[in-house]
Amino acid sequence: MEPMTKLDGFFVTHDGLLYTPDCWYDRQGYLRNAYSEFVLTSYVRNYDRNYNNGYAIPLNPLNLEDIYAKLPDMEHDHPLSLAIARRCIELEYKRRAMNEAEQFKADEGMTENGEAEIVEKVTKHLFTNDAGEGFGPTIEEEVKRMVPDRSRTSLGYDSYNPPGRGWYYQQEAGIRLVDRLPSFLAAMQQRVGKTPTFVVGARRKYENDDIDIVVIVSTRRLLRTAWKDEIDMYWPRAEYTILENDKTRQDFIEREYDVVMTSFESLHKNWPLIRMLHDPSRIMIVADETIKIKSPRSRRTQAMWAACSEARYRYLLSGAPVSRLHADLFPQIFCIDPGLFGLDYSNAERFFFWNTGDGQTRFRRNRKHLFHQIADLAVWRCTRGESEQFKGRETVTINERLPFDPIQLQCYKDLLRNYVAEYLSEDDDGGAYYTSATNILVQLGRLREICGGFLSYETEPGKYERIRLPRNPKINWLRQFFEDHEATSAIVFCEYNEEEEQIGDLFDEIGIKWGGLLKVSRERADGVKNGSKDDQFADHVHDFQDGKLQVFVGKHSSIGHGLTLNAADVEIF
Repeated sequence: MEPMTKLDGFFVTHDGLLYTPDCWYDRQGYLRNAYSEFVLTSYVRNYDRNYNNGYAIPLNPLNLEDIYAKLPDMEHDHPLSLAIARRCIELEYKRRAMNEAEQFKADEGMTENGEAEIVEKVTKHLFTNDAGEGFGPTIEEEVKRMVPDRSRTSLGYDSYNPPGRGWYYQQEAGIRLVDRLPSFLAAMQQRVGKTPTFVVGARRKYENDDIDIVVIVSTRRLLRTAWKDEIDMYWPRAEYTILENDKTRQDFIEREYDVVMTSFESLHKNWPLIRMLHDPSRIMIVADETIKIKSPRSRRTQAMWAACSEARYRYLLSGAPVSRLHADLFPQIFCIDPGLFGLDYSNAERFFFWNTGDGQTRFRRNRKHLFHQIADLAVWRCTRGESEQFKGRETVTINERLPFDPIQLQCYKDLLRNYVAEYLSEDDDGGAYYTSATNILVQLGRLREICGGFLSYETEPGKYERIRLPRNPKINWLRQFFEDHEATSAIVFCEYNEEEEQIGDLFDEIGIKWGGLLKVSRERADGVKNGSKDDQFADHVHDFQDGKLQVFVGKHSSIGHGLTLNAADVEIF
């Protein structure tokens, strides 16, 4: 094969991917194949629309390190050379910005707020009259006084605070990153204050004339609670709307808005309208609860990819537990920067991870460092443990150990005996015998049910009923707790519907005002309807955070939607 014409078939896209022919000669004269020479590369048919096949190489640190050595010779001012150089600089800039935000967060987290002693020289009169006014000779003397410690670094965001609110250190670091980077995934766990952080980040970009509109993508319930509330509080002059039907879409066409909100499920319908009315290079997308972007075949995932491929500014928020070994990161990072892990994140899964066969995932040998080297360019993390160094409020975790009720214990033992699997095996002499093994998944599932004070059983294929056990130590503990702490506001998390029902019945019995999705369902069943179900749930959230409801109850999957968790005195799990 003759060497290719210099740079024929090579080009770099805006999303950080280098497209190459299926083979070429490098500057040393060796024949190269992109798939074998670089990591996370995808084979692309008709990649240049001229029926030629080639490869898409992600321009990540692993490939950029030696990419110049393997590409054909080129002039330094050639467009391809400049594009690759820009990518190198872009990734280095991201790395430095992430490190600086992380360092700021760590440094501020270690800084204690307190009082500092100030020594001042003041001029005082030696005599005072009856009105307290000084007269006569003056003298200088040193006066000591205590003032609030102002040593904490301020980034100048205080003007965006509503009265009585301040910024925690991780929030300031997050706003700073929004100022500096056009896209990243904020893996900030619940209770660390990510919603106001990104409302203010969006407002700053809007006021600096970097963008024309902000697009908020989240679940329907979160749009009506957390996002609506925080926009009202941190960007009070913003005009916003929720695109949820044809009427609101028509209104959006006719009026100018600063912020437009849409659910994941409606994004495929709303994004074409938004981009038709606004230049994508001046659109900022903030997507919340992006753990929902998983399956590449789902419409919500494809709609997010389509929107993020066009919008200039893209920020994804995930409150799910932050894991550094998480395949769910791949589809989210694809929205942030496709050039990091490539076009097909299933390739990345195979490259970095292997399945042990028991449902657990492990890093392949020598791949863990490489994974973090790439992922840390797109993901900024803040765990709840870090954020619980909140200034001005101490948190304490107490684990209560409750004994089984005798009926619970007997039920568990009986059920455990019935959920033992038997296997027919052969010994070395060919004789058959039975062995038994406990099904751990069934064992733990039944244990959680019984600890919750109920049993479930199948009445017919696919249909289940529940029966409550006569005594429930958890309910008894809750009853005693609220008798001893009558005015305590609390959020109660539970796992099963039946647990939620029992807790709701308890609060009704002892006269505690409570709210949540279950309470909304009960109210609507009794004929009390205030707008839609989501509207009524939002009213419960506001009433709880305003102190009109003492307790908020819900399951882990739904309770956090729009709820400020540290508004409560106690959280009970």
